[in-house]
Order: sequence, then structure tokens, then C-alpha cells
Amino acid sequence: MARELYTQIASAREQQKEVDGRLLAHELEIARKIQHSLLPKAFPALPGFGLSGFCLSARQVGGDFYDVLPLSSDTVLLVVADVMGKGVPAALFAATLRTLLRTTVQWVRRPAKLLRRINRLMFEDLSGVDMFITAQLALADTRVGQLVVASAGHCPLLLAEASGKIETVSPEGMPLGIVPNVEFEEEVVPLWPTSCALLYSDGVTETRNPGGELFGQKRLIEWLLRNVQAHQGAAKLTEEVQAELKRYESATPPADDQTILILAAKQAPAQPSQEKFILPLFAAAHSV
Repeated sequence: MARELYTQIASAREQQKEVDGRLLAHELEIARKIQHSLLPKAFPALPGFGLSGFCLSARQVGGDFYDVLPLSSDTVLLVVADVMGKGVPAALFAATLRTLLRTTVQWVRRPAKLLRRINRLMFEDLSGVDMFITAQLALADTRVGQLVVASAGHCPLLLAEASGKIETVSPEGMPLGIVPNVEFEEEVVPLWPTSCALLYSDGVTETRNPGGELFGQKRLIEWLLRNVQAHQGAAKLTEEVQAELKRYESATPPADDQTILILAAKQAPAQPSQEKFILPLFAAAHSV
């Protein structure tokens, strides 16, 4: 009787574990759908440029996300962020950051000041669980032809031209949640009619092939230059980089979340002229 009772108890425990496992899997799938719904469903119109991006989580949910916040008919704020860690805790902080950015940007639009405000708002919660967030904000203004970039310890922004020129933009700034009161630097770079800006998380450059070799920033830069010179739009570039990463990984599953956001010229102008952008940029700089 004791053996039979023990068998029944063990069987009941296994059944409960199976039920709990199914319930957890169901809840994680719901969380994945919710997190996916927080990504932009459509991108705002921006004169002369297109926008596209993707976010692939290493687990059901992750800490990466991207966003595009329209501020006017010719100005948008580009956002890519990476919460330390993976899974549910990282996803919760990612959702919190997204909400704070969307509300705070109504009053603070400069990327450096916005990061400073967000850091103060999230510092207590992040430091309380020993977590941090890296983030990059880029204010794209097509009226004056410029990008204003600020970074909280994030990967450099890549700015490429169809001519083959590429620039890495990486202003100084600590990750969010490390120090309560910290200043962030800004870097202003020209945004020409043929420019392509690429924002990404470290899960992209840290993608490994079956041999364990990292994809790396050098390969990402080489890929970007090849495809920008082919005058491909943002949506096509996003498809191409996803395919490139899958080819490199082969059958190796990603170890970290992968996120990319691309701002690219819709098409190369027939007679590109940078002089048309220089005068408005100069005038705007002196009118502030």
C-alpha cells in the first residue's frame, strides 16, 4: 500500500509539473505577442526617406526593442535599446522604457536631455535589481538635413553614403541605471539625400557562426556599404540584413536578442547636390 501510495503521489506531482509547464509556456506566448504588439506597426512618413526595422528575441520575450516617434512632418526620433539580460525581467524594463520615452518626448526632444530625464526616472528601479539599459536616440530632421545622436553606452550608429563613405557615430554616455545624475553628449552629423543610418543592438555584431566566430562590426559595415551602393530602400535593406545574419548563423540559434532599425533614402536623386542642403543647415544653425 505504501509503494502504491508513493507511486500515486509521484504521478500527481509529475502531472502538476506538466500542467505548470504548459501554463508557463502559454503565459510566455501571450507575453511574446504583447511585446511584439509594442513594436511599430507602421512607420511615419519622412520626406525623401524610408524606415524599417526588426527585433528577434533569443527567447519568447527579450530586452531589445526599437521605436520611431514622429515629432513633426519632417522630424522623427529613432530609438534602439537593449536591457541587460533576457526573458521576462528584461521585457518588463523594455516596456517601461518605451512608455517613458513616448510620454517624456512630448516635453523633452533633444536626445541627450531625454536620456538624462529617463535615467533619473528609471535609476531606482534598475539599480535595485542590478540591471542597466543601453540605448541610442537619433533625432532625424530632413528639413535642415541633420541627425542629432545621443547614446547611453550603446553600439555606434552607422551612417553610410552611396558614394562609399561611412561614419561611426558614438557620443559618450553611460548606460541607464548606473549613476543617478549623469550627463549625455550629443553629436550632430549631416543627413544627405543619399544617407543611410543603421541603429542596432550588440546581438547583431555578437552573432556567432557554427565555429563560434563573431559576426562583428567590420562585417556589418562591409555589408552596409555593399547594399547602400545598390540604392536599396529601408525595407529591402532590412530583409537583406536578416538573410545575411541567418546565413552566417547557419543552424546555430541566436544567443542574444537581435534588433536593427534603418533610415534610408527612398531613391538616389538623379543629380545629387549637397550644396542644396548646406545652406538650409547653415541658416538653421544660426536661427536657433
